[in-house]
Amino acid sequence: MTILVCLDYRDARWELPIEVAAGLCRCLVAWQVNPPPVDGGVPEGVAKVLASTLVSRALVTFPTRTRNLGIAFVHASHAEDMQQAFDAEYFVWSQRGQVIFLSPAQAPPPTLSEKHLHLATNGDSLHKLADTGVTGVVLPGVDGDVAGIYTFTSQLLKELLTGLRAACDRIGAQFREVTEAELSQSLASE
Repeated sequence: MTILVCLDYRDARWELPIEVAAGLCRCLVAWQVNPPPVDGGVPEGVAKVLASTLVSRALVTFPTRTRNLGIAFVHASHAEDMQQAFDAEYFVWSQRGQVIFLSPAQAPPPTLSEKHLHLATNGDSLHKLADTGVTGVVLPGVDGDVAGIYTFTSQLLKELLTGLRAACDRIGAQFREVTEAELSQSLASE
């Protein structure tokens, strides 16, 4: 397994917000696994690495569907709980239907509503989530085969990337920072 990180992407084909408010930091995370997955989405090994990284640096909150077809938000501090975000029934990752909110692990969970899901997917309004206590967002990109990480501080992004590299090292996976052209070439060769 290889985790690819691109810090400067501009291509709209990733289906992620590109233009964001000043002060927001972002990166694109992609993966290569062997054998390649049949369906779009996050392969199990990648889900474990992403989940363990995110919960080690933040409280993770994501939407889920309730029995009465309403929306509830799950607050996860364990990787196993967080991995559910990649397989949520109504908020389908591979259809770009999921939003993963990050907030300080020691703080109370952010109070979120459906309105915040819409703010998170628009680069122009993403920064407004900071008012709720959210410190970052993870969004699925094209076909759920990539993820965009957006943070409100460069420190959080740095911590997440350091954690991602360490998680890869622990399981013997490769971690590579790449340009957008290198990323495109790597994913095209799968």
